[in-house]
Order: sequence, then C-alpha cells, then structure tokens
Amino acid sequence: MSKFGRRPHAPASKLKPLDNSTIKDRSIRASRLVREVQAKARERFVGSEETVLVTEQGRSMKGRDIYYNQIALKNNAALGSFVSAKITGSSAGCLIGYATSVSD
Repeated sequence: MSKFGRRPHAPASKLKPLDNSTIKDRSIRASRLVREVQAKARERFVGSEETVLVTEQGRSMKGRDIYYNQIALKNNAALGSFVSAKITGSSAGCLIGYATSVSD
C-alpha cells in the first residue's frame, strides 16, 4: 500500500492537496482493511492439504503453494522439495501447517 504522490499531467494532480495527517489516516485504514481481507481469504485453506514447494529455511521452513501463498511449515523438509502440507492455521501474511509427506 502506498500513499498518493502527485504525478505531472495526471488528472489528479489538479486536485487540492490533502494535509499529511489525512493522508496518513487513510493509508492506515486502507492497510488495515487489506490485512483483514487477506486474513479472511486465507481462512478458507485451513483444514486443507496443499502441495508446497519448500523455498526457505529460517526459524521455520517456508514454501509456496500453487496460488503463491506463503506457508510456514512447523516441521523440517528439504529445500527445493515438494511436500504435501496440512494447513492448520492462517494469518494475513501466511498459512501455517506441517508437512505430511514428500512428493516425487
């Protein structure tokens, strides 16, 4: 989410400028709404089994499903492998689950 910036020759550049506090307030409200919508959209995956490509190793293993959702895995899996993962939770930022089997 980014704040509006004037662009020369764009129709909106002729509008009266808003004060910074209004811009900041609108940006905060819009960002909250985006996070709420993302969290609600990801809730539908809870309880499902997804194929995940394991792409990162950190505090937890992370990967992506076919919809490019990030999935944090509670157990280990080899980087670069495809695993079946049971989705047990969600947030605005990612899905949470555990690897149930390695796909060939």
